Amino acid sequence: MAYKVGGNQSPFVSSVSPTSVTAAGNTTFTIDGALFSPSMAVDVPSGLGSLVSVTITQPTSTTSRAVIVVNISEPPATATAYDIKLSNSGDSSANSSATITHTSWTPAALCTGSTDYWWNPDSLNATLSNNDLLNSFSSSAGGLTLVESSATYYPRFIKNFEWSSGKFASGVGQSTGSFYRQDVWFDDIVIPLTNAASGDLEQVTLAFVAKNLNETFNNQNRYPIMQIVSGVQATYKQSAGWYTSNSGVISNQDFSVSGAVARVIVTQDNGTEVFKVHPFGINQTSSYTPAPADTAASKMFRCYRGGPAMYGEMILINRVLTSSEITQLETYWNNKYGV
Repeated sequence: MAYKVGGNQSPFVSSVSPTSVTAAGNTTFTIDGALFSPSMAVDVPSGLGSLVSVTITQPTSTTSRAVIVVNISEPPATATAYDIKLSNSGDSSANSSATITHTSWTPAALCTGSTDYWWNPDSLNATLSNNDLLNSFSSSAGGLTLVESSATYYPRFIKNFEWSSGKFASGVGQSTGSFYRQDVWFDDIVIPLTNAASGDLEQVTLAFVAKNLNETFNNQNRYPIMQIVSGVQATYKQSAGWYTSNSGVISNQDFSVSGAVARVIVTQDNGTEVFKVHPFGINQTSSYTPAPADTAASKMFRCYRGGPAMYGEMILINRVLTSSEITQLETYWNNKYGV
């Protein structure tokens, strides 16, 4: 799809990085795609900011790149999605836009205690390439680095992947094709969590976004999703369904559909657990007996016995989130991942 001088074909956008901005001032965006003419127009919505500069190159005969600098306006507290629109001599299409989320709010705002954590795969974009292996992953809030000592189990970094239509962001997990590895995880660190005065871990919230990369799972032993930390678990087993440490198996296999994206939230509150998986309609309450925080290593960003799946952002919060905080998180992830 090389651009031909004199033609008026619409620009085609395949990815943009970064996909969100949380601070005012000049920010550089890299938009990749095809059919970017030398005189291509770039329209930045005034609510997002003002265009400072545009540099257009053709890395190959069939690909194009636009590096643009935008003077970002002061971000609002509520996330807003803006489309940077590209056009050649006035011609554009539904695939000629790059969507940017503009907000001052990120999950870091939920990390109010010393044992609250937020991992954001996009924080690795500047230093890693697509399908690089990870032996560690530092949190973007909370000051904790996940570690895996065995090279056999290193997860992969999957850069600027399309989660849903027009929603590009990076992930961590198990890739496909020649980059496939059967088991991946970080399980060489004990994640510190604070017990209540009772001596038990009474409140904790685990939440994350995940995607089935490219296939319909067909092996009953596959666990494409498996998170385990201090008695909190969120697992998806092909041919069975979703479950936690307390819920029993919930027979819903919608995540086995190729390209499925899930938003998972598990909350434990002094004997009551609530497990939600959107958009699959799972909302289950279970009882459990509180116990002290684990001194054993946690299993994070785990894909076990196959099943190519990718994790997006993940939070582990040593308290129960308020309803307004959950709404903020869901809105933020919806804007970023389309779930």
